[in-house]
Amino acid sequence: MQFSKFQTDIFDTIKRADQNITDRNNCKEGAKMIHSDCVSLIGSSHKICQDYSYADKDVIIVSDGCSSSKDTDIGARILTHCAKQILTGREVLRIPSWWDLGCDVTRAAQQAKNQMGLDMTVLDATLIAALRIDDRVIIYAYGDGTIAIADPDGFTYNIIDISFFSGAPYYLSYLLSSSRIERYQEEFPEGKKVSRSTVWCGPAWALAKQDTMDTEFNNFDDPFVYTIEHLKPGAKVAIFTDGLGTFTNDNGTIKPTQKWLVHDLMGFKNYNGEFVKRRATRVMKERMACNCQPYDDFSMAAMTIRPDTDLEPVKEKQEQMAGT
Repeated sequence: MQFSKFQTDIFDTIKRADQNITDRNNCKEGAKMIHSDCVSLIGSSHKICQDYSYADKDVIIVSDGCSSSKDTDIGARILTHCAKQILTGREVLRIPSWWDLGCDVTRAAQQAKNQMGLDMTVLDATLIAALRIDDRVIIYAYGDGTIAIADPDGFTYNIIDISFFSGAPYYLSYLLSSSRIERYQEEFPEGKKVSRSTVWCGPAWALAKQDTMDTEFNNFDDPFVYTIEHLKPGAKVAIFTDGLGTFTNDNGTIKPTQKWLVHDLMGFKNYNGEFVKRRATRVMKERMACNCQPYDDFSMAAMTIRPDTDLEPVKEKQEQMAGT
């Protein structure tokens, strides 16, 4: 069977997906260093991890496969690598719209799953992708999840949480079947909620302003694009699957406050190698010691732009503000 070059690239990329390619995550551009990394961890209620994540110097992506559809761990990988190829292979000046990117990813993923002989529902997975162009970052969301931007001070966060009232996200795969779209509309007409908050996670004595939150209600298929026009040096961007909201104890009576969990997960000590994986693994161990872990799979990908200088002054400022 003859495969097109695009299909061959997709298969090769998926085949190499678990290799540790350090230089794709740490890249020097002029006087700036670009750092990125990702991690996917299995939830306590799952036998296999149906999440997937990817990070390089220009793109970070997370995807969450539907637990009630078959082989969506494969579908999450397919969607992720199709999105990665489309975003990095685009014309330099072309920034795709939410709709164009979603359609392009869906078509490419359909080709890949057809060649593998897989059912349409394998692509039932959410997708959040962030594209960096110099110091501008464009974030596209298809389904649910969370986006967090940390200011250079390390304590102020803008957090955007996307959720569906029904608990059932609207997947890109529904674009492949009009009957599935109609059925979704009938079963889950409530739409989705987008909550935007600005929060402070520093010491109480240094609090400059109170936490704020705004919430808007959208149709289930309304586009979501968030643009950071200028990512300040030292600021951090992270994207999460909805497993972020499932950290709890065994009987579900205790849940960590989201802002503090985000702060812990984004509290990177340095940016060498697999810095997201190290941090998430440490936070997971600390939470498990307190009988708290995610019952759903959890993925996180993060990116930062830093001056090509020593990070000690930044660390010293944070330690001084924290009173350590």
